[in-house]
Amino acid sequence: MGFWEKMDSLIPIDNNYNYTGYSQCILPLKGGGQILNLSPCQISDRQALIEAAVADVYVRA
Repeated sequence: MGFWEKMDSLIPIDNNYNYTGYSQCILPLKGGGQILNLSPCQISDRQALIEAAVADVYVRA
C-alpha cells in the first residue's frame, strides 16, 4: 500500500468565520501525481465561495 505522510491543508482554516475551511475536500488528479483541495471560504454572514488549490504529490524513495 505504501507510506503516508501528514501535511498541512493547502487551504487554511479561518477562525474568524464559522464555515471557512470546514469540510474540506481533497481529490487526486493526474493519476495521483497531484491533489486538488476544495474548501468553502466565507465572505459574509450569508455567503461563501469555494476556494481551490492544487499541489504536486511526490513519492519518497
